[in-house]
Amino acid sequence: MSVSTFNGDFSACFPVQLTGRTKHRFSFTIGSGSARLELESFGGDIRICRPGQLSKDSDRDKHKDKDEDHEEDR
Repeated sequence: MSVSTFNGDFSACFPVQLTGRTKHRFSFTIGSGSARLELESFGGDIRICRPGQLSKDSDRDKHKDKDEDHEEDR
């Protein structure tokens, strides 16, 4: 998998080992690497997750954000 983002972040819901890393580009392999995937973004974030994982993480992030908002009120 090859990822390129100029002004965005990259995240994955599982551990990945980055190779060929430069300031805005990097790559990594998942499984056997039998297929090639190129992801590019200029100003948006790139996030890869297993099926069903993104919604679980989004729910967790919503609860985390609410907890942080309450801490700021204290």
